[in-house]
Amino acid sequence: MLGDLVSARSLEKVLQDAALARGVTVEQLWPSALADVLKHDVYRRLLLGVSPMLAKKRILDVLNELDKLPSESLPPAGLSPVSELEDASRRFTLYFDWPETQRLRGVLGTARTESEAGRNVSALVQEGQTLIGQMERRLQEGLVQQEQELAELRDVFGRVQPLGGKDVRRLESLIGQLEEAQKQGTLLPAELERARNLSFKLRRSLESSVMQSAGEAPAVDAQARVQALEQEEVTRKLIALQRDYAPLCAPGPSSSGSRTSTGCASPPGA
Repeated sequence: MLGDLVSARSLEKVLQDAALARGVTVEQLWPSALADVLKHDVYRRLLLGVSPMLAKKRILDVLNELDKLPSESLPPAGLSPVSELEDASRRFTLYFDWPETQRLRGVLGTARTESEAGRNVSALVQEGQTLIGQMERRLQEGLVQQEQELAELRDVFGRVQPLGGKDVRRLESLIGQLEEAQKQGTLLPAELERARNLSFKLRRSLESSVMQSAGEAPAVDAQARVQALEQEEVTRKLIALQRDYAPLCAPGPSSSGSRTSTGCASPPGA
């Protein structure tokens, strides 16, 4: 219907560019998105060779023909870039407290609305892909850290296992959960924190039992180890707090325009 006004290759190029700008394929430009492309992108291309009146008439003719198509003739929807983005985001559903996850949720909501209206979503799709890339890097870094801490927890468990009791069994269970999560590429921060706390509690119990059963010299050594453990635990928690609240500890501008510290101190021994 437009073949006498513009070459098939030129028309195909216009449709491909328009689809790319809207974050879909040419096959997915149907029906509202295709109408939008015809009224804007194709119309502008026709103006390069024909009068506005003729271009408008032909576009209206095509739109009228599209309106006559029965609903069953519409092609099935494929997987659009927005849908692909949604699929990719599902891997990070567990990490709902990450700022990137919260931002991605908003981007996806806007992209869905804009895509359904046939508008350009390429910038939103690009932003979503960037956020997913950031979350992927964060996840991989977290998995490396989780594996390192798992190794330490296994070592502690081997030392405290002779103590027996429900805390030892609970630590063993948590280590099992973390090992399974590690195999699946999943972070379990809550379980890891509980395992850390149990590990500290059991190590302190182990050293305390040495203090009670040993002679004076071994007891002094054990007491020193308990104090070192307590200092180590305090330092670990301070480092975790600094990491979680790092943005609040960033230097801010003073009234004179220079940068001033907010007073976030480094943990002892850091």
